[in-house]
Amino acid sequence: MNLEKSDQEIQRQELLSLHTHYESVIKDELDLFFKYFNFYIGLLSAIVAATLAGFVSLKESLQSNIKYVLTIGPFLIICLSILGYSFIRVYYRRFLEALVTLINIKSMLRYTEKVELARNIKIPVKFPSKFGGGFITQFNRKETRAILEEGLNKNWPAEDVLDKLLKKGDTLQFAKLTLMLYGAAAIALMAFIIFL
Repeated sequence: MNLEKSDQEIQRQELLSLHTHYESVIKDELDLFFKYFNFYIGLLSAIVAATLAGFVSLKESLQSNIKYVLTIGPFLIICLSILGYSFIRVYYRRFLEALVTLINIKSMLRYTEKVELARNIKIPVKFPSKFGGGFITQFNRKETRAILEEGLNKNWPAEDVLDKLLKKGDTLQFAKLTLMLYGAAAIALMAFIIFL
């Protein structure tokens, strides 16, 4: 009987180790997402500023072929916007992979948690979470919560949940919109340089 109990404790301890690992992966991947996003925003802003400075300083000689050299800036902005989105999408996907894995680990821990809570810890009575009844406060957008609940009800594989979350992820969508705005600004800037 003691051997079975120790096996359960070992399994629970392994789950807790995985839980800790995937929490750190979530933090690290989201951190990389924002670092690269900020890097590309800074780089694109610098290129826009340099192109505008070049346009203003060479305004008198824009009748010559020098104005075509200035179109390199908007071209770089468009290329780096596309490349930047591809990079940050990878980190956002890894973040979501870790998030879905962590949700699975938490559900396994909740299953084994009931015995532990009854013996050692009181169940929170003040402010239990409405998502799973635990004591950790959770927030997800309605769209995200709907995907998670639909996936749970329809027994989707984790990869399907991941793909749906990737399409609805507001952080990634805002990053995409920002980079698209830089691309649109680059096209307008290129047209302004060429036709003026």
